[in-house]
Parts: sequence; C-alpha cells; structure tokens
Amino acid sequence: MLRYLLSRAGYRGPVIVEEKADARYPEVSVASIIAKHVRDARIRVLSHLYGVEGSGYPSDPRTVEWVLRTVESGLRPPIIRYSWGTLDKVGMRVRKGSGGGRPTLEDFM
Repeated sequence: MLRYLLSRAGYRGPVIVEEKADARYPEVSVASIIAKHVRDARIRVLSHLYGVEGSGYPSDPRTVEWVLRTVESGLRPPIIRYSWGTLDKVGMRVRKGSGGGRPTLEDFM
C-alpha cells in the first residue's frame, strides 16, 4: 500500500520499511514529528466541531469513553470509525461484508 501511495504521488525511489526507523533515519524522525503536529491540530479542530475528547487513538481511555458515550447517546458523527472493535462493547460495530448475526449500525438507524 505504501509503495502504491508513493508512486501515485510521483515518488520513484527505493522504499525501506523497518521497525524503529525514526531512530535510524533523521528524515523519518522529522516526518514523524511533523505528522504528529498535523494530527494534533486536526484533533483540536474535531474537538471544537464534535467535542472529541482525548488523542483520537484507540489506546486512549478518554477517546474510548468519548466514542462510547457519543454512540450510546444516539449521535452519529461522521468522524467515528464504525468498524472500530471498541464499538463491539455497545453492539454498534459495522462489519464490512457482514451478512448477519449481530446487529450493525445500520440496524439502529
């Protein structure tokens, strides 16, 4: 996928994929820092627009609590990833290609 995206952007050079690349390659470290700042800025905007709490990561308890509270309240902001496993807790996970079994978000709309 990464190679595909880079080729679509016009990049034709080599691609190295390895764990902890940010510790070995300064350019990866810089890109990681920039990406984090851009992401944090976007989360701040989503916080103003939708009341998002936490970092937006599924490992963040504040984010998980906000998502569950929001979905349980009946709100359906388009920024929530409804295929997220965390939504299994409230029976709202949308399974792509699901043909039956547990209810999905569409069943509640």
